[in-house]
Formats: sequence, C-alpha cells, structure tokens
Amino acid sequence: MFEPRRLDVPDNSGPSVESISTNESALIAFAFTRAVLSLIIVGSVLSGGIERTNSDVILITAAFVLVAAVGLFSTARTLLHKYRKRLIYAHRPWAVILLDSALAIGVMAVIDAETSPLAWIALIAPVLETAVLFSMAPAAMVWIGLSLAFLALRLSTGFSDEPAAETLTLAIQQVLAVLLVSGPAALLSDSTQQRMDDLADARRSADQVADRLRRIAQAASDMSQENSVESVLASASHSAVTIGFDHADVVLRHADGTLTSHGSHSIGPFRLPPIEILTREAVIGSVVTIAADDDEHGQLLHAHDLSSGHAVQISSDGDSTVVLRVWSKRRRSTEQELRALALLAGHAREIHHAAELLAEAKAHSDQLLYEVRHDGLTGLANRAYVLSSLEERISTNANTALFFIDLDGFKQINDTLGHRAGDAALVHVAERLRTLRAFEVDRPDTLAGRMGGDEFIIILPLTVFDTMVALEQFGAAIDDAISRPMTVDGKNAQLGSSIGLAILTDGLDADQFISLADHAMYEAKRAGGGLHVASTSVGALAEANGRAS
Repeated sequence: MFEPRRLDVPDNSGPSVESISTNESALIAFAFTRAVLSLIIVGSVLSGGIERTNSDVILITAAFVLVAAVGLFSTARTLLHKYRKRLIYAHRPWAVILLDSALAIGVMAVIDAETSPLAWIALIAPVLETAVLFSMAPAAMVWIGLSLAFLALRLSTGFSDEPAAETLTLAIQQVLAVLLVSGPAALLSDSTQQRMDDLADARRSADQVADRLRRIAQAASDMSQENSVESVLASASHSAVTIGFDHADVVLRHADGTLTSHGSHSIGPFRLPPIEILTREAVIGSVVTIAADDDEHGQLLHAHDLSSGHAVQISSDGDSTVVLRVWSKRRRSTEQELRALALLAGHAREIHHAAELLAEAKAHSDQLLYEVRHDGLTGLANRAYVLSSLEERISTNANTALFFIDLDGFKQINDTLGHRAGDAALVHVAERLRTLRAFEVDRPDTLAGRMGGDEFIIILPLTVFDTMVALEQFGAAIDDAISRPMTVDGKNAQLGSSIGLAILTDGLDADQFISLADHAMYEAKRAGGGLHVASTSVGALAEANGRAS
C-alpha cells in the first residue's frame, strides 16, 4: 500500500521543522477546486440541466448532490484546519482523493462532456492531487480508475442517449486528454516535489544543528556560572543529555589509577556501564566510540540496552584525568551529535581549566588570609586578628567575655631548655586551649589567640557561659589544661598560668578592653596565679544578662 508523503504541518512548539513534502498552498488550492466542482454539480442540478425521467439518473444525481455537499463541507473543514495550523490531508489523504474523484465524475455526468472544456479537465484534479500527495504510480491508478468509472457510468445509465460506440469513443478521448494534460503535470509535480523534499531535509538538518548549537551555547553559559570544579563537571554531564544523549557521566582517573564517577545524569532509569569502559581510551579533541555491532563491546552494550557509547577527555594533568562519557539507547549516534559532543567538551575543557585556576587562586588567597590572621608558630589568631574581632564585637554591642592568659614558668623553660623547647611549650599550650569545651564546636564568635611572647587570649560570647560561676569554672579549666605536665624537646616540663577575666562594658574600645583583662591578669599573678576577675566585670555580667533577656 502506498504511504502518503509527509506534509507541511506548522508547529509552534520549537525551532524544529517538520518535513515539507507537500506545499500547503497547493493543498489549499485543491480544496478550492473541490468547492468549485461541488458548486458546479449543485448549480447544474438546480438549474434543471438534467432530465429526471430515469429513476437511475435520479438516484445517481441525488448521490452526486450528496457528494457535492460533502465536498463543500470538506473544503470548509480544510480551511478551518489551516487556521488551526493542521491540515486534513495529514490524517485521511485517500478519503479526500476518493471524494474529489467522485466530484470529478459527477461534473462529467451533469455537464456535456463533448462541448464543455470544464468537463474535459474535471478528471485532471484528482489525478494531479494523487501525484502531489503520493507519486506517479498511484496517480496512474486513479487516472485509469476514473476513466473506467466514467465509461461505466455513461454505458449503464441514462446520462447519455448516444450509442455505445460513440460513448466509448468519447471515453477514449477523455482518457487521452487526461493523459496528455495530467501526465506531464504529474511528472513536473513529482520533480518539484523531490526538490521540496531535499530542501525540507536540508532545512530540518540545519534546524537541528542550530538547535544543538543553541543548547551548547546555553550549556557553556550555565557551566561558566558554576563556582567550583565539581559543579562545572556536573553541569557538563547534564548538558550532554540535553543535546541528544540518553545518559552522561564524568569519570575522574586519579594518578594512582583509581576511577571515580561524578555528575551522572540520565533520561529515565538507567544502569550505568562499568566505570572503566571508554575511560582509558578517551583522548583530548577526539570522540572515541563503541557500538552494539562491535565484536568487543557489543555484548556489554546489549546487556545495558544501549546502541552506542562515546567518550572525550576534558582535561589531563599529572594528578588526574577527566573524561566525559555519553550513551545512546535507541539508535546509533549521528555525526552531527558527535560533533556537538566534541564542541561541548571543548567548552567544558576551557571552563574546567578556568575553574581550576580560580580554585587555585582562591586556595592561595585563603592561605594568605590565614597567614595574615594567624600566628606562625601556634596557629592561633594573631594580635591583629584578635583586635579586629574585638572591634567587630564592640560595634555590634555583643555581650563578650575576655580571658587574658600569661604563662608562669615559661622563662625558666627558655633559659634552661632553650628557645626550641620554649617554642614547643607554646605549641603544646595552643593545642590544649583548642581542646577546651568552648572550642568543641566550631563557632565563629569563639576565638583563641596569641598576643605575643607567652601571652594568650580567649574571647567568648556570654551565650556560652552566662553566669560568673560558669566563667570561673572555665577559667579553672584553662589553668588545669596549661598546668598539666608536658614533654618538650625530650624533657619533662610544667607551666602554670595567671588569668585575667573581663566583661565588655559600654564605652570600651578594643585596647581598653584588653587592658582591663591584662590588669586583672597581673592581679592574679601577684596572688600566685590562677584566675582573677576585673572589679568592674561582676556588675557588667549582670548588666549584659539583663540586656540579653
């Protein structure tokens, strides 16, 4: 059975274009022709051009009038579907051709076929329509069928009073006329149609390329917005799915040979092939392909319901290699899709490299910032960072407690064991301060620092210890941690501490706040060590708690 050619059915859903095998204007023209043939039949019947003495003639005439009414309805429906961006030809082409054939025979029946040129060309319309919608072979079948149907009608009914021989001669003339007119026209239509099909294929291919380029450009824009190397790779695999593949993932091959998968994306459920497939073969700038008809990989792809797989390397250095893998289920990937994949990988390579440079720059910047803010020996906050943190707390009226710590016995370690042992002792103290309960949770408002020499400082929000008893207990914990015996440079040593506690009050700046705690520390040192609370801090704590409540 002949299959109708694909028609131009406009679609507003996107940039892709359906195959254009039949020009929409030609189909609309055939619809108007159908309307004219229908009106000719109706007009001839209403004007009394047919003698209604024969019952067969009356029945056939009524049938032709009914066909004409259907023809008018079909024309109206076709035009309505045109405005709805859809043509009736796309659904029932043979029904329309049969309708037009019946109308053509009806016109031949109601008009004098010997004298009217219109009657002689009436049969041409369905023949040409068949050639346009299908091809020459079905058009010839319609032409022969119409001629035989017209001859049978003339011979078997009372539409003609002529002898059979004259009727046969007229039918032969009719056949020849249709052949001479419709044959070349159909050939020309077929040639034109082939050109239209070629143009439609080229246009569809160009639209697909343009759509993929648009998607790749959008993918490059999306990847450039990511703020980490990992998110760039995840975006790359997601973009590979949007350009036509069923699944994509990124595989990292590390320097030790191990493989890890990142950023996997799929259309629907998907069972990922083994991670080593295609990973080691991938290279930069070229797409490596395996297919279901390959001897080596065919069984594996069939087991995963795949038709093909492809891989391209995104980056490679001494530490790791990054490979983008994509997979297709229903069919083997086209050359255009592979070119799109290579282009996408090129964008991903550039953006991935830029992301790596940004990550390195950020890491270097973070390291510089850490070194600016922290003491090089102990890793605690340095004096400058302590002062800036206090100024920030003072500017926000944060309720803050400050412990100023001076080590007792540190000079003796320096003098007897040497400066290297003294440095080791300072590192031990810093590590013990980090283990205090206030630092078990990483809080941005809790800070331990070294002010220089053997002086340390701890800043706490009063939400951690909100009573004087709790603060004094924490001060005792500081003293206990520092006073535990330690081994420095292979020798046993022990330190003590003098600690001053101050509570932030209104009107103090950072230096004044530290001085207040420093004076309390000296009071503790004169008393033999331990904790001393600044005289203004008891009332300050009650005031701070009152503000908080």
